[in-house]
Amino acid sequence: MSPGGTRLLAAVSRPTEPCTTCTSEGAPVVVALTAPGDAATPPRTPSPISRESRSRGRDVRLFGPFRLEVGEQRLWRGNEELKLRRKPFAILRFLTENPLHLVTQEEVVEAVWGKIAMSESLLRTHMSEVRRVLGEGAIETVVGRGYRFLLEVEAEKPATNQPKHVEALPIAANLVGRSGEMDVLRQIFETALHRRRQMVFVTGDPGIGKTALTDAFLAEIAAPNGALIARGSCIEQFGTGEAYLPVLAALGAVCRGPDGERIIDLLGRHAPTWLAQMPGLVRDEDLQALHLRVQGATQARMLRELAEAFDVIAAERPVVLVLEDMQWSGRSTTDLVAMLGARREPARLLVIATCRPAELTKGDGLARVIAELRAHKQALTLELEALSEAALAEYLAQRFRDARFPEALAGTIHRMTGGNPLFTIAVIDDLESRGMIRSVGVGWQLEVSVAEVASRRPDTVRQLIDVQIDRLNPIEQRILEAAGLVGAQFAAGSVAHALELPAHEIDSACEGLANDQRFLRFVTSKPWPDGTIQSHYGFVHALYRHAAFARIPSATRRIWHRRVAEGLEAAYGESSEVVAAELAVHFDEARVISKAVHYHCVAGERAMRRFGRADALAQFDRAQALIAKPAASPRRSV
Repeated sequence: MSPGGTRLLAAVSRPTEPCTTCTSEGAPVVVALTAPGDAATPPRTPSPISRESRSRGRDVRLFGPFRLEVGEQRLWRGNEELKLRRKPFAILRFLTENPLHLVTQEEVVEAVWGKIAMSESLLRTHMSEVRRVLGEGAIETVVGRGYRFLLEVEAEKPATNQPKHVEALPIAANLVGRSGEMDVLRQIFETALHRRRQMVFVTGDPGIGKTALTDAFLAEIAAPNGALIARGSCIEQFGTGEAYLPVLAALGAVCRGPDGERIIDLLGRHAPTWLAQMPGLVRDEDLQALHLRVQGATQARMLRELAEAFDVIAAERPVVLVLEDMQWSGRSTTDLVAMLGARREPARLLVIATCRPAELTKGDGLARVIAELRAHKQALTLELEALSEAALAEYLAQRFRDARFPEALAGTIHRMTGGNPLFTIAVIDDLESRGMIRSVGVGWQLEVSVAEVASRRPDTVRQLIDVQIDRLNPIEQRILEAAGLVGAQFAAGSVAHALELPAHEIDSACEGLANDQRFLRFVTSKPWPDGTIQSHYGFVHALYRHAAFARIPSATRRIWHRRVAEGLEAAYGESSEVVAAELAVHFDEARVISKAVHYHCVAGERAMRRFGRADALAQFDRAQALIAKPAASPRRSV
């Protein structure tokens, strides 16, 4: 076993020469659990390209001494970056879309929050934050009517000789003790660049650093190689999820990215069955023709089309498909991974799948796929193990520059946590938040003895997370608990339904928690059919969600599930089929049998249209099981 704590459980052919395009000296040493770029709120008028997004090009606006990067959600004055929270930023974005024109309060609210009732005081608070950052003279208040942006706005013109820019993933926290794993991933990618398709399963226990390692690797390869990175996550659900959900999420993200028009065009030519699942990316006038093309399609055709589309895209640029938390994948996604791994055609394609092997049973579909691909040397398994004491000491040195810690501190923390990276960071965060580690002048020092640190040892990372949640105020605790019930990723509106609180209050609280980057992260904003614009957040790790969910009494869970389901049903109205799987789960957990059966059937029919027969069968089986329950059950609700 290697010193870095890695085991290679199966091997594909690897290059005999060292990687020439990626050097260890150029590798980043810092990475963190990060979210996709914050999506901007869609404007009132959609672009002619798509029904759901405006131009995918780079949107940079200049006014006065300011520079507004809309896609990156960054505001600059010269070389100084100015900080704005998301809602004030969205207000500024809307105002700069309508310079020198009067916009009413109602128009501002609809552009930023959607069609909801909003108090004038809250709007004034956010507008004051924009004024504070821009200074006086930028925004005029027209009493009783609205606001006018007084600066002229022009679009920044990109330099004609500027090379095409591929965004690298953000890097935020030290990655240590994984140099061996990074070297393996570099070699695999180098092999893929030579048209020898590759697949690797990154495995390990919860919190072991699978996502952090993947983030670091993607950050390194994106810009210098121009790789197209499509990334989706399987989400832990109470019941059966939607067919191909992580793959569709990955495709949707790249279709909304800088090269989205080209990707949509290639999908339309080579994988129309997949493009048909994302109608928001297609012009209204083209939808009917697209649906005619996919009539009579089968699951085999759907899988073959996407595989061929990846090959075509890979002929233009390397493709990296990342599917995280595959232990929660549906059968349809597993079938796709099996097919991609078994293909022999040359392609610059790398598939990275992360999973927890402890949560796979021997007869599990994914376990069989991994075993078969390894047996045929069509995949590699990269198993991550706990960090060494030396790696933990390196992390402390990088995080706390010029620290004067006792030599025994690293070993003590290592014994407390077993070298699990997530547990380790949580313990160190806790020591810092309690003032036991603090900054003194030009360095850091431990304010208590090492023995006292050891005496405060939590038994598990979940216990430590529970202690951290207890330190929040009561409303923040309830928000995290309700969010844990809704899902690993959730809309602020769904949590608002559960707690029967205003959505904007939930959103503000979640934004504050996300800014601390300890419990939540911001994912995106998108409209619901009821006209509201919903902010979506995710837990920074599944363990945080588990800890929050475990705090909810069973009776409260039923009540919250029902509120969430009824709120979603009302918000989506005639479009409820889109969230049928989600509604089925919530009504099921709330024991509202009739509606649970209905939505399980709707979700099953939706899965059949995606040719996800195994996922559809699971939905129909659950509906049948609910119908078969004794009608005399005193807890049965209709």
